[in-house]
Amino acid sequence: MLVLLSLPIIATRKCLNYFESLKAQTVYNFEVIIVDDCSPQTVVIWSQNYPFEVKVFRNEINQGAAGSRNVGAQLASQEWLFSF
Repeated sequence: MLVLLSLPIIATRKCLNYFESLKAQTVYNFEVIIVDDCSPQTVVIWSQNYPFEVKVFRNEINQGAAGSRNVGAQLASQEWLFSF
């Protein structure tokens, strides 16, 4: 079963801990969608070195956590969705 994790972010440096904990998993049967909610830092650079699939989507305007979670849910292609 493939699980999709949706992560709405605005402070990218604070979210590195999420990725480090995901990287520590022993099974990588999941993908991650990052919804960048107009963060001042770029997400693409630091999301490329992980052993699981990472998709990055950037909101055109700040939508807040709830709006970004909804965007992640719309982009989800898996049966199970977990949002941070």
